[in-house]
Amino acid sequence: PGQRATGEEYHLSVDARRGYVYLSDALRGTVHILRDATLPPPPSPTPTDTPTPWPTLTPQLEPGPTATVAQEPTCAQLPGPPFEAYWSRDRTLRLGLGCATQERQSTFMAEQSFERGHMIWREPDRIVFVLYNDGVWRSFADRWREDMPEYGCEGTPPGSMLQPKRGFGLVWCVEEGVKEGLGWALDEEQGYTNEWQVFERGEMIVSGAGHVVYALFADDTFLEYPVR
Repeated sequence: PGQRATGEEYHLSVDARRGYVYLSDALRGTVHILRDATLPPPPSPTPTDTPTPWPTLTPQLEPGPTATVAQEPTCAQLPGPPFEAYWSRDRTLRLGLGCATQERQSTFMAEQSFERGHMIWREPDRIVFVLYNDGVWRSFADRWREDMPEYGCEGTPPGSMLQPKRGFGLVWCVEEGVKEGLGWALDEEQGYTNEWQVFERGEMIVSGAGHVVYALFADDTFLEYPVR
């Protein structure tokens, strides 16, 4: 039943039916009986997780902002002449200024022209308005008094130009950016009796020197219209 192999020192015999191997050692006079070891079954394969694909997201479009249409003001009091003609024809003017908050007034004013704008002084509230040619305006309290120097600072105007004095001159000298923004005066200040009216978000003033109507808005910008 077995197979035998011989060598000079060892003899090998195999019993395939029973699974034995006989190994004789001629030098030592011993026989070794070998048998196939029963091997444990191979381990079961480790399960591999199959990744679940991410769901495809459908983008959700956010609704855009709804355009707001500015509403025309409903006013209990309308502007007086000459402002009513401009206000009623110009929607930008109506929406920007809103409604008149007091009656139209007529009072003494002074005005002076500069290289890059104008200054207007109003007597009742002693306010100095500075209007720059780029469409921006500012206002300052008139702090000049009769016992103060006529000129608020030293200056040498070029050529035929002038340095403003008194109330205009003090604002021009001490308020930041006014001198640089306006430049030198082109002529002496002039006095007029002009109309003005206050609105919810600004006011309107008639300019005697420039023959224009100024609309001064609360955001520090202004528009000008020719006097009709």
